[in-house]
Amino acid sequence: MRVSVLTAFQIKNKNVDCQASIPNKDNKYAGWIVLDEPNEWMPLLNTEYIYDSPKEAIRAMEKFVETIRTMDFDSKHETDLVNAAF
Repeated sequence: MRVSVLTAFQIKNKNVDCQASIPNKDNKYAGWIVLDEPNEWMPLLNTEYIYDSPKEAIRAMEKFVETIRTMDFDSKHETDLVNAAF
């Protein structure tokens, strides 16, 4: 998954919530990460409909958040952040 440096910075430093979509016609779910600050709710990123359950989608988003939050922004190049994978 590609993510901008600004989005990665928001995920690392602000309150976020990991969510799952409703199923699509193929009964697959998308994952969402949303900014969950008082008066600042905003979707930050979402995936394609690739997960078999809402639980799986949320778990993948939580893992992605964990990955971003363990990164040291000071020692990473922008391309490393943009190409953060989970």
